Amino acid sequence: MIAPHANLDPDPDAAQAHDEWMQSQIEQALMEADDPNTVWLGNEEVKARSAVRRAQLRKRANQPALEAVA
Repeated sequence: MIAPHANLDPDPDAAQAHDEWMQSQIEQALMEADDPNTVWLGNEEVKARSAVRRAQLRKRANQPALEAVA
């Protein structure tokens, strides 16, 4: 099923710009992955860091909003 908001006739210029952007992102990622100075994290470290970040976001979400200054 196609989402009701899907653009079935995309702008060719926008599509080309997106393709160029995506290609540059892939090239950058591959260069970083091939760099001998790249620091790789193990799965357990990533899971631990993600848990800390989720806890911080939950804590922030549960704090009352600051009053807008008029």
